[in-house]
Amino acid sequence: MVLEKEHCLALFEISKSLASARNLPAILQVIVKDATEATGAKASSIRLLDEIGKSLKRVAAYGLSNAYLKKDPIEVEKSPVDQEALRGKVVVITDVTADPRWLYSEESKHEKIGSVLTLSLPMHDTALGTIRLYFSQPHKFSETEIEFMTALAGLGAIAIDNARAYERTEKRCADLAVLNRVAEEINRTLNLSDVINLAAKNVAQLIGVKASSIRLLDEKTGTLKLAAAYGLSDAYIKKGPVEVKKSPIDQRALQGEIVAITDAATDPLWEYPEEAKREGIVSAMAAPMFIKNKAIGVLRIYTGQPHIFFDEEKELLEAIARHTAIAIENARLYEFTVKSHDELIQEVLRGLPDVWSTVTGAA
Repeated sequence: MVLEKEHCLALFEISKSLASARNLPAILQVIVKDATEATGAKASSIRLLDEIGKSLKRVAAYGLSNAYLKKDPIEVEKSPVDQEALRGKVVVITDVTADPRWLYSEESKHEKIGSVLTLSLPMHDTALGTIRLYFSQPHKFSETEIEFMTALAGLGAIAIDNARAYERTEKRCADLAVLNRVAEEINRTLNLSDVINLAAKNVAQLIGVKASSIRLLDEKTGTLKLAAAYGLSDAYIKKGPVEVKKSPIDQRALQGEIVAITDAATDPLWEYPEEAKREGIVSAMAAPMFIKNKAIGVLRIYTGQPHIFFDEEKELLEAIARHTAIAIENARLYEFTVKSHDELIQEVLRGLPDVWSTVTGAA
């Protein structure tokens, strides 16, 4: 199929822009602008799926009013058009007033939208989001327009994937800085209480999550006793004991697994869903703390928004937990050494009168 000259020029300009894909918002804005102008449409928009795939959030739009855009984000389960597009179908709405799949009739009437074309942004057998093209009047989309928008969707997906790859690289460097900072902070002292509290505080602040906690294993009782918490209310902290046998997430963590939960309110691994909901905890991740292949406790982080933890985040928490465990063990050994030294001194002092009596011959 031969594209129109305007289409080819638009694709060429966007392809050149991919060289600077680090500036993702600017590139996506170029795509929606060129899509609109090259087709003579009223407007265009790009929305990306959130981390858990439940909603589509607008990241670029051209030709649409602020009033119309206020309906964002779009919940996928309520939008048949987006459900079809995310499955890879080209969704054509010739007349928004007559097609039952289109849910925004009133908003479209005020915005003077007549027809809509929706496609997915495809990448590696999955969809990153959707791109839409809007016309003011009922419009029959030509094969050329659909082919052009398909090509644009592909370029948009490439730009997004490239930018995310760059962000992951930057985050990797930032994670190393976080790890070094946490290790530096917790190794500044050999006081056990200070080590644990510093670790809890720094892991939450430097990773950028709502809260964190450190629980140490009591093998005699089979419980994980709270040693430190940051960002959690007293009510949540006092919610009840954490018995290993009743806490699937901690069972798996103590076996050496990094366990991530996207929704604490519904995940069967979470022992206290109602308390988590009241506390505003949505997602969580737990990492084991090991010393010489023996679990001594669990480090957890909590988020206030739905979050899918990526492998890089799991690796970071695992490394922090490992450093924390070493710092805790060093502090324990130091306290044991100091205590043993003090006990030895006391023992010597208690024995001095007998030694003195032997030397002087005193009765």
